[in-house]
Amino acid sequence: MDTFKKAGEILNKGAKLLAEGRAKQAIALFRKSIAIDDKIVAAHFDLALAYMQIGDEKSAIESLKKTVKLKPDDFEAFNLLGHLYMNQNMVDLALPCFEKAIKINPMMAEAHYNLGVAYMQKKMFEKALASYKKSLKIFPNNSIVFNNMGVVYEDKGEMKKALSYFKKAIKANPQNATALQNIGAYYIKINPQKAKEYFEKAAKIEEKSDNIFFNLGVCLRLIGDTEGSIAAFEKALKLNPKNQLVYGQLYHQLRDILDFKKAKKLEGKMRQLSSKNLKEGTVPAETIFVSVIYDDKPKRNMEIAQAWSLYIAEKVAPFAKNYEFKREKNKKIRIGYLSNDFKDHATSHLLMGVLREHNHKKFDIFAYSHSEDDKSYYRKEIEKLTNFRDILTLSDLEAADLIYKDKIDILVDLKGHTTNSRLEILALRPAPVQIHYLGFPGTIGADFIDYFITDKILTPKKLRPYFTEKLIYMPHSYQANDNQQKILEKLSSRKQFGLPENTFLFASFNQPYKISSEALELWSEIMKRAPNSAMVFLGKNQTQIKNLTREFEKRKIAPSRIFFSLPIKKPAHLARLSLCDLALDTLICNGHTTTSDALWAGTPVVTLLGKHFASRVSASLLTAVNMRELITKTKEEYVNLAVKLATDPDKYKRVREKLAENRLKAPLFDTKRFTRNLEKAYEEVWKNYLSGKKPKDILIKDEA
Repeated sequence: MDTFKKAGEILNKGAKLLAEGRAKQAIALFRKSIAIDDKIVAAHFDLALAYMQIGDEKSAIESLKKTVKLKPDDFEAFNLLGHLYMNQNMVDLALPCFEKAIKINPMMAEAHYNLGVAYMQKKMFEKALASYKKSLKIFPNNSIVFNNMGVVYEDKGEMKKALSYFKKAIKANPQNATALQNIGAYYIKINPQKAKEYFEKAAKIEEKSDNIFFNLGVCLRLIGDTEGSIAAFEKALKLNPKNQLVYGQLYHQLRDILDFKKAKKLEGKMRQLSSKNLKEGTVPAETIFVSVIYDDKPKRNMEIAQAWSLYIAEKVAPFAKNYEFKREKNKKIRIGYLSNDFKDHATSHLLMGVLREHNHKKFDIFAYSHSEDDKSYYRKEIEKLTNFRDILTLSDLEAADLIYKDKIDILVDLKGHTTNSRLEILALRPAPVQIHYLGFPGTIGADFIDYFITDKILTPKKLRPYFTEKLIYMPHSYQANDNQQKILEKLSSRKQFGLPENTFLFASFNQPYKISSEALELWSEIMKRAPNSAMVFLGKNQTQIKNLTREFEKRKIAPSRIFFSLPIKKPAHLARLSLCDLALDTLICNGHTTTSDALWAGTPVVTLLGKHFASRVSASLLTAVNMRELITKTKEEYVNLAVKLATDPDKYKRVREKLAENRLKAPLFDTKRFTRNLEKAYEEVWKNYLSGKKPKDILIKDEA
């Protein structure tokens, strides 16, 4: 028998074994065949297929290189070789393989598609689109190709075009779970309810995709379904314990329902993963919001912020433009406020007075809103008070282009690293000066934010190193307030709110996630020492109510002393607050608007001065309303002061009367005075920019 025939027979036996899935035995036969006659092309090609079956792609590549050397017109081998190079992240070697496959066989749709994928990897977007279009000419209506074209447009920042191609992909194949996920991702910040529906469809198709359940969890969190989001995040983690992003999201939701037991189990792993991520230079398991509100270590907060901000900057880098700015003197300064909260939201409650009091002879005021129109009083008023721009459905690039076209001088971000922020817009640098204000209690950690508005209580000298921005120190508190907020006078009794009468009523209307085990210990001690007292909380859902009541029971506080009140409209909420005797502040993340609401309603707040921005906010507010005696520095002081106020009617009366007098005289609620000081800050940073100097720390002197 001649060697060719013998080698061919062994090759055929190997091919049969490979078809049966017995790749290792097949490899032995293919090697034997090649040892007899190494010029048989099929033996090298089939050996490559066998190597691929056992996951040995490097050996498969070597076999395919021999295949194309023996048969230079083998377009299938070139295409497969390119595919394997892509798997090995060797894009530069993959590109010529696909190009050769196409040159040999221009009608090979798969090679055009693969070439498009390679160009995508290289960020060569126009070439990628051209390759995908050629693939579609040969094999029309290909759902996978449509989806990839959508991804290219997404990477280019052309979101509406991206959406149109994702929808084409679904039309071509309603079972394309990837395209369904991409549509869901498009809607996640615009319409989370709609996004949820797409992720639910995707989950039915790919029941074991951790990413789908992760995104579904995010949607459910955004629409306020805390328990549903927990279930989705837990499913994602069960499917893939290595999906690091789940940890921070799940931890936050567990804290929101006060499930301390489950949260504690997760916390160690989350922090461990985040530390590892920071060392590796990857995105941390903790979001920066989770870091700041649960961890009062400012250095670590900053490092996590920097990691997330770098990720955001890199995300938009492929379609970034180099906007050019003119330094124009002697003109009105154009201020642009960017937020998702121009609606019935705490940010608008605080900022409304500033928008009303702005000096329009000196400033042109713009509002860039990326939230739905909730038809509220706040939305309508902000639309009247500003040059209002609805950018909800604009891509980051389109929004940045609009801001640049509007010639904004100072862009003021009001979200930071909070839910539905769009720091990507700021990362594109559409304004010459960019400031963060109000929304986030810590450094943004980004080189695209020039300044951060604060005060000396929030960021004393020892905390200065943990802000990457230059700091603007306001003369009193950093926080804007509206001294025209209405308190519904007709609601004047506790009975109207289902609250106990003839008892000293403590309150904490902070979001439940701010409540820590440590705070519960202090509050329980206070209530034990003030036996004729009760405490009221914000009630969001039955699980949170049940868990918080149980936590007090563990600490020997009867459920009959714990009350819950539902979220209500602001004027009614302020009336409710005014009927409470004393607000007890949360610890690692203080009340922000919650504290100033209590003070505006005339209710004193006891706080414990903390170690970072988020835990020092109430101290800042109390200082600005001249009520420093309510700021404590130790847990013992905190408990003793609260007990003293609850059990000494004369002392309590003096404190309440002093607050009543101060609220209309002290700086905290002097909206006009605050606005003039804020405008002075804007003038200072603009003057600094016009002079060609780099941003620097600025101390604002009181306008009064």
